[in-house]
Amino acid sequence: MNKLASSARRSGIFSFALRASLTFAIFGSVQAATIPANLGAGLEQLVVQQQQAARATQRRAAPVSADVMTIDVESRMLWDAQGRVLVNVLVDGQFNYAAVRQAVQRITGGTISAEDPKYRAGIIEMFVPVEALSRLGKTQGVSAVQAVIRPITNVGAVTQQGFIQHRVDRLSQDGTGVTIGILSDSYNTAANFISGAPLTIRESNDIASGDLPGTGNPLGNTQPVVVLKDLGVYPNTVGADEGRGMAQLIHDIAPKARLGFATAFDGEVAFANSIRALAGIQGLPNSQPGFAAQIIVDDVQYFAEGMFSDTVIAQAVDDVAALGVSYFASAGNTPPTQGYASDLRIVASSGAATAGTNVNLAGVPPLLYAGGFQNFRSDGLQDIAQTIRLTAGTGANAGRGTLRFVLQWDDPYDVTATTVGPLVFNQSGALTAATPQVDFAFNNPSAGQQYRVDVQGTSTKFPGSTLDVIVTVIQPDGSILIEQDTGNGETFSIFFPQQGIYTIRVTGFDGGPGPDEGPFTVRINQGSGLSRVTSDFNVLFFHPTTGAFLGAVAENNLATNRPIELPGMLVFPAGLTSVQMVISRANIPTAPVAASRLRYKFLDSSFPSEYFSYSTPITYGHNSAVGANGVAAYSPFTPNIPEDFTSTGPVRIVFDRNNNRIPEAQQVRLKPDMAAMDGGNTTFFTGDTGRDLDSFPNFFGTSAAAPTAAAIAALVLQKNGGPGSVNPAQMKTILQRSAFPHDLDPYSARGQAIATNRGKITVTIDGDNSLTSQSDPNAMSVAYVGPGSIASIIFDATNGNPGGGNVTNTNTPGQVFDIRANNGSLVSGGQPFVVGAASVGLSAADVTATVFDAAPPPSVAGQFFKLQLNFASGAFTGGKALRFGIDRDEFRSAFLPPAGDSRNGSSADLAGQAVRIPSGALIPGGIVFTGTLSDGSTFRGVLGNRIGAGWSFLDGFGFINAESAVGQPLP
Repeated sequence: MNKLASSARRSGIFSFALRASLTFAIFGSVQAATIPANLGAGLEQLVVQQQQAARATQRRAAPVSADVMTIDVESRMLWDAQGRVLVNVLVDGQFNYAAVRQAVQRITGGTISAEDPKYRAGIIEMFVPVEALSRLGKTQGVSAVQAVIRPITNVGAVTQQGFIQHRVDRLSQDGTGVTIGILSDSYNTAANFISGAPLTIRESNDIASGDLPGTGNPLGNTQPVVVLKDLGVYPNTVGADEGRGMAQLIHDIAPKARLGFATAFDGEVAFANSIRALAGIQGLPNSQPGFAAQIIVDDVQYFAEGMFSDTVIAQAVDDVAALGVSYFASAGNTPPTQGYASDLRIVASSGAATAGTNVNLAGVPPLLYAGGFQNFRSDGLQDIAQTIRLTAGTGANAGRGTLRFVLQWDDPYDVTATTVGPLVFNQSGALTAATPQVDFAFNNPSAGQQYRVDVQGTSTKFPGSTLDVIVTVIQPDGSILIEQDTGNGETFSIFFPQQGIYTIRVTGFDGGPGPDEGPFTVRINQGSGLSRVTSDFNVLFFHPTTGAFLGAVAENNLATNRPIELPGMLVFPAGLTSVQMVISRANIPTAPVAASRLRYKFLDSSFPSEYFSYSTPITYGHNSAVGANGVAAYSPFTPNIPEDFTSTGPVRIVFDRNNNRIPEAQQVRLKPDMAAMDGGNTTFFTGDTGRDLDSFPNFFGTSAAAPTAAAIAALVLQKNGGPGSVNPAQMKTILQRSAFPHDLDPYSARGQAIATNRGKITVTIDGDNSLTSQSDPNAMSVAYVGPGSIASIIFDATNGNPGGGNVTNTNTPGQVFDIRANNGSLVSGGQPFVVGAASVGLSAADVTATVFDAAPPPSVAGQFFKLQLNFASGAFTGGKALRFGIDRDEFRSAFLPPAGDSRNGSSADLAGQAVRIPSGALIPGGIVFTGTLSDGSTFRGVLGNRIGAGWSFLDGFGFINAESAVGQPLP
């Protein structure tokens, strides 16, 4: 059972799933032995849901309260037509893999869809009936069972715009002799409609129009696309033929290249094996003799991929890279303001933990936070609660806020069992009604030595069942080292930090009526293999105003062997638009090297309202493998800066593929690797944008940038002699060296001015293009060092956004200050001037803001080119700083009214100079600031970006110049 249940069940109550949701309704207990704790990613809740349905005629559950959080645990899982759920079965290495494989099939009656005996001790992907999950979790040789959470694609007579933007139009190469493999959701299964019209566009239509190769292509590109495997039938998963959209983008740039496709939506292990099959590795279910790609590209992410480890898909990428395949993957479509990354700063679980908050821990099982709380503040002060703005629910959840996220920490991932060494302790005992607890003394264990504790017995109270015990290890000083309570017998690894006599306490679990009883044995062996999950983190939610406990996400990570919390969709009480989120730790780690870093990423439009950063690392997974090229995106309609949604790096990988810790100096990978264009035209995918002058659908997102980069790689390969002429490391270097100059300090602009009295004024803007940035009260800053004081300062944004638009969209340069009320929209809302709490020595009473020089149509009332700040006499002296916020938008031409574009102009990068693409020319300009000091001195400065060559956390080494790439010598 999960920790929430384990804690509450001592009093005969616990909280679990109702109607496919985890909810905090209270009803009768279930014998814990029926639910093993190693069922992860929502599977445990599925089992409880089934048990409750079976008991419905015997017991009525209490009504679900409208004041608690619920979790939809089913909708994001993958199901087959028989109602079986797709799971990953992790083998523990204690038994022969083939024997375990045979056993899980026999015990569950499930169907194996994919497997990889070489990943850890082996992993089996299979469809399993829900009623068989408990039997599967308790099968000898099974380490853990995880649900496969449905992945995403990174979306957001036609020729794509990248043909010009990347200078492909200047080249003679066409991809002849090169084979490219594509992985996405589906290829030719969806009923796609162009712009909502009733005309269905399928592969045959695309071949006939010349937009895909195949028999009947009018341009002579008659080599058909090889489909190794298209998307199967999953009741809750429908393909959009995104793979065919990717194929069109590639075909525009490399029309003579041979193309192949395989779905990546049939499970993580199946995805990994399809990568290998596309590379020509034979003996796999989808392998096709004669097909071997030299370049592979995908646009898919499984949320359960490791943030700190190279897990099963990333390892497949490295496998094919070792064979000479250049691999490209989308960096992701989540901006940095929708995530969190931090060193661990633990606040002890004492009464002082909630100081400064209204968080009320009443009703929260103490075992959920026994190991303390994460402190979100990094300035030495304390705050364990982070305010989260929720996504507005739709459909049945209308009027309720929702949230989806994935949290991970730097523990080893998919841990195999500790290798068992010599037996050092072996004692027997019996639990009875008169003796419900038995203690054993364990003398002087070796410091730094890993041990494996195994307590097993037979229940006499529940004949035929395993004895259900709680094992507590008490240190020589009387403190509790660990309390292990996962249901049934207990097996765990441990390090003993003190010298002296430890107490091993075995207690019968009280499942009602009374504790379990029966004989048992305690065995302690020396162990080896230091890598294991050390920390068990949970996520607690509280009401934003009352501080009342709303619910928890609390998987037992020590049992599931994964350092991850990946719930379904959280649904909060009606009327809530925000909640307080607390990250707690259930245990105090005993390993010599415990987890020390946390990362989370929101999987919807939710975002933190505090403790966020414009440089938070977001990208992760197989796109960050050593052998991969993670690709960021630029739009053809604002080609001087990356797309505002492209996911940021870098990525810190702490463990190698065998779960060995990597030296600190080698952990950081510069991801993403490069950038390419999205927004290109297709025949059907996904819909037309108002930002161009045609009616063809445009394909946005890093999902579109990745195939564009892969197609350019095909031209480079052809130029150098075809397959085998350029290895993956050389290809990465060539593409990175080709990049246009770009902004090396993304989401930041800075300018300095020296006044005539020698005082120094520094102005900075920080911000991406998100709602967070739009309403950030500390986004802009003015700092002063020198004599006297600043009397006034004027910001003139007439020359902001100097890059403007491009040849197909004649945006004019300029930015405007938008003082309309913030209505939570990037399109129709603004943000009036507000003084931020991060100001130093100044308050709102010290400054008066005025806007003037109204922008002409198509701008609207409330948008102005200039902002003036006047300061109280003597207020803004040297050493002080004003932090403030005000919305900034692009000034748009008549071709692009504000309602025609989802982007605004909050990105700080628009405030300075830019590089025009595809010319590569530097465009001067930027927001100008001028002002006067109290002594009459004046100053003038211009905000700017740091333009140059090199890596940035937003777009890697920059936007690929195909002409330069093809012309470069091999490194």
